[in-house]
Amino acid sequence: MDTTWSMIYVAIVAWGLQISFGYFQVRAFNQILRELSRKGSVRIGRTKSRWKPRTVVVLVTGDDEKIVDFAYMSGVSIFSRPKRKPCLIGQPLPLSNNVLSQLSSPLQEAISVANCENP
Repeated sequence: MDTTWSMIYVAIVAWGLQISFGYFQVRAFNQILRELSRKGSVRIGRTKSRWKPRTVVVLVTGDDEKIVDFAYMSGVSIFSRPKRKPCLIGQPLPLSNNVLSQLSSPLQEAISVANCENP
């Protein structure tokens, strides 16, 4: 076997791994989305940047427009998984500047998208 075929086999294996890890990432996100959708009204937002790591947030609000639950997923790779941020639970929407200043810039952007596009 020459180096050309070896490189082709490595590329095929890498492609297969990317597909399988991507599947597990989407499955983890859908699982947390299903879980959160049982708690109230769901709002989803994401950062718009093409070249920076993307951040996706899932806000769950109750009838009183307070955050019932919150999860986010941030990163550039297929290894990122949804994480919880319990410090935002119970906060009213829209979030105050004091609360937003404690969050990272990508989280702030994704939260503002979720809040604006899903009234």
